[in-house]
Amino acid sequence: MLPSFARQGAPIRSFHPSTYALAVVTFLSLSFILAPSWMSERDSSLARHATPHEENFTKATTNRLYPQVVVLGDSIAERSFDEAEGYGIKLTSMYAGKMDVLNRGFGGYNSRQLLKKLKEDMPLDDVRLFIIHVGTNDAVITGEQKIEGDEFQKNMFAILDYISEAHPAARVLCVTPSTLQPDWWLAHMRNLHTPDGGDPITESDRTIASNKKYVQLLRTIVKEWNKVRVESQDGKGNKVAIVDAFRAHAVAKGQHGVTNEMLFTDGLHWSSKGYMIVTREIMKMLPVFEELIPGKLPYAYEPWAQYKA
Repeated sequence: MLPSFARQGAPIRSFHPSTYALAVVTFLSLSFILAPSWMSERDSSLARHATPHEENFTKATTNRLYPQVVVLGDSIAERSFDEAEGYGIKLTSMYAGKMDVLNRGFGGYNSRQLLKKLKEDMPLDDVRLFIIHVGTNDAVITGEQKIEGDEFQKNMFAILDYISEAHPAARVLCVTPSTLQPDWWLAHMRNLHTPDGGDPITESDRTIASNKKYVQLLRTIVKEWNKVRVESQDGKGNKVAIVDAFRAHAVAKGQHGVTNEMLFTDGLHWSSKGYMIVTREIMKMLPVFEELIPGKLPYAYEPWAQYKA
């Protein structure tokens, strides 16, 4: 039977739009009120009857992160992942399958910028080791990158404090600035920054003496930080160690016939040979942190025979 309004002779009643809108609003309101109860029942039901696939997926997503090594610093840190003998490449190979090695080198950064970047972009995962390589840009004698010695010390203390608070179990290895060849660097800067017909750059913004000063500052900072922050708290010895790149390159030049042309690509940044010398020193220093010796670390994934697909 047809509805009354469609029967022959029956009057047709209009359906006002406001009435329709009221009906929709009422339906939606009831849906939201009733939804939590049936959704919670559904969720609990799914939890009680999770499939093996769902259980495995949960386990995989909650344990997916490997322990990490973070290389933190300026362009010399950044390029350690590019040059064949760079310590970034070496660490990546050495810890393969056991820890991920992250490149957090930022070209041109000084300690002030690195501290700010660290606070904005602190790695939040299970970091076991930080390699900090900064100070070369702080040591410029002119220009915006220059950071005076007192501020450099404050910045480095703050960086070490920040890492220690965020990652109490992490170890830290600081790499010092190295020597350089100022006249070669000056020629490189002229090619980069002297406009056609403009006045050429006449003096280098870097000196060996200034780099050496910041090497000594960093050595003092590490010694004092270990004394004040570590020994007084837990007596477990040094948490921060140091690799003296300046000394390593000087020894290579003085005792093994290595030249500046072999150490650098532009008078400042290191060649594969320059990295190789410092990488060896880092490898010698790592056993200071016994828990980071690669042979003592377990693999971060299941052996193939135990991992059922």
